[in-house]
Amino acid sequence: MEEVKSKKVVDNVQQFKACVDPKYSYAFGQSSRPLIYKTLGAMLDETCEKFPDRMAVISTHEDYQATFQQLKSDVDSLAFWLVNSLRIARGDVIVTMTGNTYKSLILQFVAAKIGAILYPINAFYTKHEVEFSLNKVNPKMFIIPGPESEQEKCINRFHLLVTSIVEKLPKSLEYIVLLDGKQQTENIGKAKVLMFDDLMQSARNINQMNESSETDINNNASPPEFNDPDSPALLLSTSGTTGPPKAAILSHFNIINNGQMMGYRAGMTEGSRVCLPVPLFHSFGAVVGVVPIVTQGCTTVLIGYRYSAEAVTSAIIGHECTHLLSVPAMMIDILDYLDKNKHLSITSLTHVLAAATLVPYQVAEKMSKVVNSLKTIDIAYGATEASPGITVPISSDSLYDKLDNVGLPLDHVEVKIIDQVSGEMVKIGEKGELLARGHNIFMGYWNDETQTKACMNKAHWYKTGDLATMDSKGYIRIVGRLKDIIIRGGLNIYPGEIEDALISHPLISFSAVFGIPDDRLGEEICAWIKFRDESKKLTEEQVIKFCKEKMAYFKVPRKLVFVTEFPTTASGKVQKYRMKEISMSMFNQVQTKS
Repeated sequence: MEEVKSKKVVDNVQQFKACVDPKYSYAFGQSSRPLIYKTLGAMLDETCEKFPDRMAVISTHEDYQATFQQLKSDVDSLAFWLVNSLRIARGDVIVTMTGNTYKSLILQFVAAKIGAILYPINAFYTKHEVEFSLNKVNPKMFIIPGPESEQEKCINRFHLLVTSIVEKLPKSLEYIVLLDGKQQTENIGKAKVLMFDDLMQSARNINQMNESSETDINNNASPPEFNDPDSPALLLSTSGTTGPPKAAILSHFNIINNGQMMGYRAGMTEGSRVCLPVPLFHSFGAVVGVVPIVTQGCTTVLIGYRYSAEAVTSAIIGHECTHLLSVPAMMIDILDYLDKNKHLSITSLTHVLAAATLVPYQVAEKMSKVVNSLKTIDIAYGATEASPGITVPISSDSLYDKLDNVGLPLDHVEVKIIDQVSGEMVKIGEKGELLARGHNIFMGYWNDETQTKACMNKAHWYKTGDLATMDSKGYIRIVGRLKDIIIRGGLNIYPGEIEDALISHPLISFSAVFGIPDDRLGEEICAWIKFRDESKKLTEEQVIKFCKEKMAYFKVPRKLVFVTEFPTTASGKVQKYRMKEISMSMFNQVQTKS
């Protein structure tokens, strides 16, 4: 292969240079911004010194606000109490299962101060998924909402769920902490049951006693100093779009630098107010929604225990949010809500950072018209294993240009596209698997060296499993997943091409395309379709006729399913493996074992 010679694309607004190989699909996010080698706890201390009285967190549904000084005081006090009273130590795993609350947010900083590892699991998990997650990581503490809490009413029956698997709880579990609600028992299995508010009050009392005492016997309730940025900070479940989730290990170095660079690319600065409807148990929320609080000095606005368009709109208007972290489905819901409530007007929002999937052009165009203050809609691409960002658009790009791709590599991140068979880089414009390397790439999967080696080579290149192309300026376009490729009669078919064609029809709002087994052709093409208006639907014949006008005959889907919603992960990613299972049952197909 020829020696790599780079050319540079400069964006003065972002102070960023994408260095791109002139022939092969390789790009590097050259940046003048330095990487930070500090822990999340150390960053909180620094930011508190700069902005002690600035608002750090606003929780609208809890009617609670905390300045940086209040946030640091709560974090330090609770961390001190957990270390000295409950003997929580560096390396211990703390599992949380909760909606977005102030308490769940500060727990991320508390664990970081101690050197413990926080594992926030999906608040909507079933008892089997909870059992699997707990026994996978053997935590010392499990934190959930208690009986008769508000969260139990609107999310999950957490306490009943845990008591139903009491015989299967891991032996390592010493404490079950109830965030709210009522304490009905002193123990669940061998684990002691504690109330979060009691722990917090005890911690604050010690802090107050020390502040009023001439002899600081407890060192002002400060936790022991922990300063190892290379140690694990978070365990996050992979999204589960293709099967059971794995626990990805993210270090302090991973999340601090991905959070700050994603924040910079999205235009977050001191004083930005970031509306956070995406869950804190997902990498988008846990990193991009939390880390810029301490790297940029932003304010994070929590909107509810669970997402609703009404709550998001109310938070943006009521607290003058400048940024919104979203997925395309949320944007569609917000527009529908504003259509039905025309007296409402969003005037503060300037930036939307979207993830999970591409934003349809019609949705982005309408959003920019309805929200007059909006300057940019950026579509980020990444993975839990990448902390999560890999590529993000440049803010000065036009809206149309942004929606056709997922942008350029993040600052200090390398990307390349390789041929799946030879492993060599493909030429500019050719399809192949996208790989990434840099500060963002995870440490590996928890207790799963086999799966870690399967997705990351010895040179630390992470294999995304996504098919992509790169243009001459380094912009990445995702065209599908390796596992999603449909081989129909020996021909490779990329679902993304068919999905793009389908949503170009004015009556279709969303589509998902995948292959199902076929005795004759090996695989047949199946498409799930959602219409913009249920009163204005196409027939199967009309859809097939439309497809024949847009694509070669062998790409036309033969199995169609019309739906009003899609099975998705909590982060909004469609779960094609579930759709495939449902479709195979509908069409009486049997999966051939390989």
